[in-house]
Amino acid sequence: MLSYANIVPGTFPKKPHTIAPIANNDATFTQAFGRDSVTDKELVDIKDMRLQLADDTAMMYYLDSIDFKPGPSNDALAESVHTILTSENPNEQMIQWEVAYSLWKNRPDTYQRFKDYLHVLWPNRDFYPTFEVKSDSIKAMDVVGAYNPAELAHGDMMVRALGIITKQGVIADPIDADIPFDHYSTQPHVRNKTAWVTREFLTRGEHILRGRVKF
Repeated sequence: MLSYANIVPGTFPKKPHTIAPIANNDATFTQAFGRDSVTDKELVDIKDMRLQLADDTAMMYYLDSIDFKPGPSNDALAESVHTILTSENPNEQMIQWEVAYSLWKNRPDTYQRFKDYLHVLWPNRDFYPTFEVKSDSIKAMDVVGAYNPAELAHGDMMVRALGIITKQGVIADPIDADIPFDHYSTQPHVRNKTAWVTREFLTRGEHILRGRVKF
């Protein structure tokens, strides 16, 4: 059982990259983890450009033109999305933009073939906290009529992600995937285990005080 009180890195034991059975899940919430270019302050520029272009694929070409680097964590998440989409049971993907770009860049055939399954989540200000990502994921899931999601995230943020989702009235199944830390991320707290635990301890406490999690 996942414990919200346990902040020690390694929500799941270290093992080869695996994907849990997803036959009963009709949606996947994919949470990005860091990025190697574009700082949080620059997210406003991403938001504005997405509004201007009004198209996800056009936005992928824009990100490519500025040499956006999603980083190894998001590349691994995108590979997991590819595995799900090309399985016998592909499902709707509520996918954060960094991971969607990695899928577009590294698995273009999968992106194109399953484009109608992809519901890309974009920031609407200079920060895109997990609480808002999960809220947007649930809204997108409701629009397509799905109701039984799985959560795909870095193992060490899985506990908080599930608690946030549950607080919003949805139960999600965790997907066990081997996602690395991003040593060169523009977000210092995702670079290594020590940095993550320090930030995560404070973040979980804030979520408890604000009533944003439920178990």
